[in-house]
Amino acid sequence: MPIVPNSNSSATSAPLNLTEAGASLKSSLERLPSGQKINRLDEDAGGMTVASSNFKASHGRIMYTEITAESTRFARCNIIIQSSASMTAQANQLSSFVLTLIE
Repeated sequence: MPIVPNSNSSATSAPLNLTEAGASLKSSLERLPSGQKINRLDEDAGGMTVASSNFKASHGRIMYTEITAESTRFARCNIIIQSSASMTAQANQLSSFVLTLIE
């Protein structure tokens, strides 16, 4: 409702309008901390989501590194086994060669 100067009804309703505006402002100010808490909780949840994603990514890299190290150990052991089998085969051939020379 527009306020018209020199009007008796405007003058009488002005204190009521001010009281209602004050009550509305007070109610808004009371709700303000709740909104701030909700915003902080949203930010905390977002931060936790980012932290969780970073944790999963780093865990994946660690697991990849462990698998790579284990594969390397396996390949090393496999090479040693193949070398020893080859050396044994050569040693067996040498003894049969020596026996043929003795005969």
